[in-house]
Amino acid sequence: TDNEVITLETFEFSTIFKNKIEQKAIHTKISDYQLLTKIISGPAKNSEILISYEKAESNTKVNIEIDLRLNLKTNFLYPLIKKWYKRIMTGVLYKMNNEALTKGMN
Repeated sequence: TDNEVITLETFEFSTIFKNKIEQKAIHTKISDYQLLTKIISGPAKNSEILISYEKAESNTKVNIEIDLRLNLKTNFLYPLIKKWYKRIMTGVLYKMNNEALTKGMN
């Protein structure tokens, strides 16, 4: 639909040994203020990320709820995956902020 995007994401970790992980995700715009990501394949299958934001005085309040589920094979990579998700979520938040600012100017 117009409110959904499916992505294939590849993570490469260069720790003691190299590891490459692929996953598919569905990103759904629930409303102008909410984005839901569901991991549909890969080691984090069935994980969900809900990002929502609301106006709070002259600022924007952002809530991120992550239900991260890793399989046993990749559970040891939890700290690295968590760090990666933080970076990705920061990028998504910047994009959401730019969208909100653009809509506010119109």
